[in-house]
Amino acid sequence: KRAFRFLKEMEDRGISADRVTLNSLINACVSAGRVRDAQGVYEKMRQLNIAPDAYTFCTLAKQARHQCDVSMLDALLLHQLHHHTILQQRIDSGNEDPDLALQISPGAYNTIADAYIRCGYPGRAIDLLEKMREGRDRVGDASSISNPKETIPVSPDVQTFNVRLKALREAGAPSSEAFKALDEMRKLNLEADHITLLTLADLCCRREDMALAEGVLRVATDADVKEFENGSQEWKNLCNGNHPFRQQVGSGRGRTGSLAYGMSHAKRNA
Repeated sequence: KRAFRFLKEMEDRGISADRVTLNSLINACVSAGRVRDAQGVYEKMRQLNIAPDAYTFCTLAKQARHQCDVSMLDALLLHQLHHHTILQQRIDSGNEDPDLALQISPGAYNTIADAYIRCGYPGRAIDLLEKMREGRDRVGDASSISNPKETIPVSPDVQTFNVRLKALREAGAPSSEAFKALDEMRKLNLEADHITLLTLADLCCRREDMALAEGVLRVATDADVKEFENGSQEWKNLCNGNHPFRQQVGSGRGRTGSLAYGMSHAKRNA
């Protein structure tokens, strides 16, 4: 309510709201769980011809995730594609604003894909990420955006692959598919971070590929010494293999359960 009062005061003083103002207001509404108000601010932004940005779409996608509103995610994806098309057309027309190219990032797509996963639709996330994968060689081609059923021309980042691994994990894909994604990262000169490795190890655990999981965890420890030294106790316990887990006597699954328990609790957002 206080944020809306400030907006009203700005308008009374003849001060026009800009994208930063309205993004902050959307974020305040989402944080307070005021879904309709957040959507109303977004509509106001469109009415004022204020272009949204990745922050706008990421914030609204988080709201849709909390509500498990898949229809809203579908709509946000269409709006993001439209915004992407407009940005690329402005670049193609010779606009020299250096910020335009920076605005074409995978951030919003990553967040929408992650929201699909959290809403229980990893297949939709995989479909979106596959379009990004097919379109990465066509970055800068506005015509390919006009047909989003085929490709989305945007360069992936580490988060893109982290979300892809999560989607594969939740969709029940085999470990081999996850390692193919890791190999693609290497070919794109993207360095896996601890989220990448933990998600990969968790996927291997769920498929009971324990040798692979332990190998990934060793890499995670060796590659992220600074994270290990400065990280949380949960992270240290995970790397040291000290996982509180009740052994299931006679089941033969004690070791599997121990690793899976540690990884699922060490990084909730992995």
